[in-house]
Parts: sequence; C-alpha cells; structure tokens
Amino acid sequence: MKERINKYSEEIVSTLKLRLREGKKIQAILIFGLWCLNISTSISCNKVNNNSLNCEFTYDDSTTQFQWTAFKLTEKVGVKGTFDKISIEGIKDKQKSIALVFENLKFYIDINSINSGQIERDKKILKYFFGSLQNSKELSGVFSKIKISGDSGTADLTLKMNGIEKTIPVQIIVQKNSDLEIRASIDLLNWDMDKSIIALNKECNDLHKGKDSISKLWPDVELKVNTKLKAICQ
Repeated sequence: MKERINKYSEEIVSTLKLRLREGKKIQAILIFGLWCLNISTSISCNKVNNNSLNCEFTYDDSTTQFQWTAFKLTEKVGVKGTFDKISIEGIKDKQKSIALVFENLKFYIDINSINSGQIERDKKILKYFFGSLQNSKELSGVFSKIKISGDSGTADLTLKMNGIEKTIPVQIIVQKNSDLEIRASIDLLNWDMDKSIIALNKECNDLHKGKDSISKLWPDVELKVNTKLKAICQ
C-alpha cells in the first residue's frame, strides 16, 4: 500500500512542477486537490477492508467486559451489574475474520460472582433470585451462526438457565475494525423464572416501588459485551 502511494505521489509531484513551470497554476492546484482526495480515499478504504482482506484476529480476554441490566419500578429504571467470574472455551486465535474467532464459542458464568455494586443487594439476588433455580451455580451459553458485514452483524446465542436452553438473536457492532459490542435482550419468563422474579421482588418490595407505589420487577434483562480483538494487518 505504501509503495503504491509513494510511486503515485512521485508522479504527481513531477506533474505539478511541470505545470508550474508552464505557468499553469490553476491546473496545478486542481491536480494537487485531486491527489489529496485520492490519498485520503485509499487510506480510508484500506482501513475499512482490514476485516476481510489481510488481517488476523485474536481474542484478548483482558479487554472483555460483560454487563447485564435488569429493570425495576413501573417506570422501568435500569439496575446494572456484571459477573466477575466468566470462563470461555472454543476461542480460535489468528483467524482471517472476526466471525471465525467467536463461532461456537462457549461461556460459563459463576452465579456466585454476581456484582451489582452493592454487597447486600448481591446477597439477596443470590438467595431469592438464583436460589430457586435448577443448577443455581452456573449459567452457560454458546454463540453460533455469526455473520458480520462491515460494521454490523448478527448471531445466535443459545443460553442455558434454570435447566432450559433457549436461542435468542444477538446484534453485533464493529468499531475501529476490531472493537466489538455484542447486545441481546432476554425475557426471563422464557426460562420459567417467574418464581425467582416474584421471590426477589417480594424481598425488595419497598425498594421496587415507584411513583405509583406499585412494587415491580420486570422479566426483561439486557445483555452487553464489549471486547477488543488483537488485529495484525499487512
């Protein structure tokens, strides 16, 4: 890429000098403007196409952040948190595309590592929400059918909770060629977790009351993962 740009630049400089010697300043200015535009476009296009042309992508666990958002009150106010212990299997390093890195990736979440930013709230979530689930120690999931085109993509996420497996759609956003944001929304009722919702809401009754004085804990949960891949491009 650099050699091509340098050769092209040398040709343009020679043309500019010739036009200036001939007194054709306007032509020189136009040629210079077109040269700048072409260089800018070449660099931009090369950057955008790194994902599919000549890059290798590797997963970097140290850059990965997971976040869940639950909702309380009739006004649907979000409560954010994470899990501090998440193990991953099936990562494929040095792949020619981002999709290949994550295809069939499996993850396991240690429920006991829940972190909502408040220790007392975490204890209640563990006891009243997760306590009534089958296999209340772990959640798991696997990604499949990953498709990425440009700066966006989709995938399937098969999530196992309460002894039930359900597949949900996932949205993928690609930034700066290798920065990924993965988003999904789940309805806990699809995993028969209504008893867990009721139990936690009963325990936190007053804390879940909004302006209407109705105690409410929603079954909707939003999931978000941010990660940055190591990209080696030629």
